[in-house]
Amino acid sequence: MRKIYGFCASFIILFAVCFFTSCTSFSEAENNNSTMIDILDHFKESGIKIEGVRPLMRKTVGAQIAMALVIAGSDVGIYKFDSKLKLQRERLEFAKKNGYIFIVGRKFEAFVNGSFVMISANSNKEKKKIIAAFKSFKQ
Repeated sequence: MRKIYGFCASFIILFAVCFFTSCTSFSEAENNNSTMIDILDHFKESGIKIEGVRPLMRKTVGAQIAMALVIAGSDVGIYKFDSKLKLQRERLEFAKKNGYIFIVGRKFEAFVNGSFVMISANSNKEKKKIIAAFKSFKQ
């Protein structure tokens, strides 16, 4: 009788673990709760001099929020997506899989880190530092 109870208890525990882990979205990005301020602060802490910040049109790529950082005299675009939302998650997955995004029909090389996409870094004088800082962002 104890073997049956032990088996049932083990089965219930296994079922509970599987159920609760399946309720968590595996496709949700690790840094999905991070903000643009978080990534901006990370860039500064990484030794990148931000000369200016301005908003970008987020709707052109379907992002939650977008901004351009002026670094070494040129713009670097940062887009924040919400990986909990299906359409935004699909756009993130596209950028990650293909290495680029389209903005108003123009193709841009894209770097993806969790819920964030960065463009125009390769044309910047500080590209190695910028890409390294972007890739190291965790939050």
